[in-house]
Amino acid sequence: MKRIVYLFLPLILLIYACDDAGDSIVDSETDNLVVENISAPGSFTKTLSDSSFSTAVRFNTGEFVPESVWLNIKENNGSSVLYRNLPLADDGSTSSGDQTANDGVFSAIVFMSALDPSGKYNLEYYYSDATNTSRKLSVLQLNYDNGQNNLPPEIVNIYATDTLLITADTVATLIAAEISDVNGLRDVEEVWFTVTRPNGTSNGSKITLFDNGNEGDQTANDGIYSRGIIAVTGQTQGDYKFNFRARDKAGNLSEIIVHTITIVE
Repeated sequence: MKRIVYLFLPLILLIYACDDAGDSIVDSETDNLVVENISAPGSFTKTLSDSSFSTAVRFNTGEFVPESVWLNIKENNGSSVLYRNLPLADDGSTSSGDQTANDGVFSAIVFMSALDPSGKYNLEYYYSDATNTSRKLSVLQLNYDNGQNNLPPEIVNIYATDTLLITADTVATLIAAEISDVNGLRDVEEVWFTVTRPNGTSNGSKITLFDNGNEGDQTANDGIYSRGIIAVTGQTQGDYKFNFRARDKAGNLSEIIVHTITIVE
């Protein structure tokens, strides 16, 4: 049996934020490397006739030219990697989309799938020199539309107690939401709840639930998003409304599902 980790008091929340990736050069130490331009679309929609886009890094050939250039493509929230170490070539080949060999322009063709969720992706560019020292060049952001009929996720079940009886200094319980998405669970970006107190007030803070096999969740990637909560002696008794919601990578929101937990001593 997995150990359950209870993470917060119902009314005391920890919120973590992640800055969006920028579009500027990341590493300033460049071995006299001069990057003239990095080209990639800011958005791309997959169609039956168009399933790929081109990207290229142009270096000043009068300065240092790297031994190799490559690209990682990750979902914006870091949940999965679409491409790892995709090479950009300066060989004039049609397979890489490069126009002229040895002109300091490194190119690649990126193929996208209808199974790749719509949403934001980070394009991370890297290079290595003759000593195999690798550095990051830049990070660009791509808004991807997989061309499918994207429907919002659905909350199909809530697993939680109806009554929480405080019989000790602290009493713990696990709550979970089962999520379904016709576009696949990879399309689910976030599942959370807010709490309304017995007096009808709420601070509106979003408390994230997890499907990673940690942080209170039992099994990773099974569509059941979980988190532990605790109630303490002296806490206000009454009906606490837990308002559950889910969002997909395209920003579509599920309906709000409300579950009430009555806290009594």
